[in-house]
Amino acid sequence: MDARHERIKAVFDVLNTNSNGYLESIDLETAARRIIRDLGVDPGSAPARTYLDSITGYWTSLVSELDQNNDGRLSFDEFARPHTPANYPSAVRPLAESLAQLCDLDQDGFIEHTDFVTAALGIGFPRAAAETFYAELDTSREGRIPTGAFLTMFENFLLAETRTAGQTLVPN
Repeated sequence: MDARHERIKAVFDVLNTNSNGYLESIDLETAARRIIRDLGVDPGSAPARTYLDSITGYWTSLVSELDQNNDGRLSFDEFARPHTPANYPSAVRPLAESLAQLCDLDQDGFIEHTDFVTAALGIGFPRAAAETFYAELDTSREGRIPTGAFLTMFENFLLAETRTAGQTLVPN
């Protein structure tokens, strides 16, 4: 498995909230609602609704394009397929943008350290990995990262063939 697939596998494993070996819509919704709750965002707020809508759109896109056996869920092999440069803008970018907006609680264009770590924990990543990951992204050492840097990280995490920021989220 190459570096990109190892990172995708790490995401698959944490998103598989019921640990049944398949991603289902409930898995993504559970993780999304956990992030919203943990960040203290009003579930009825525009950022929360946008994020939940992007989760729904992401899931619909994944299933319609990738569910090869039409069982309404995705195995890892099915899930790994969309994370390619050609598919990124339609399947993943809206999700990344809405997550960045959700995590930028004060809407100043930056994601604060605490908010990033809270979201990573809500997704299911271990605290130590989330802290190390954030340190890799916070190159200015100001305790916040620009949302644009977050979007670049999100893309590189899923698409880069070699080590990238976020590799620390992948268990050894």
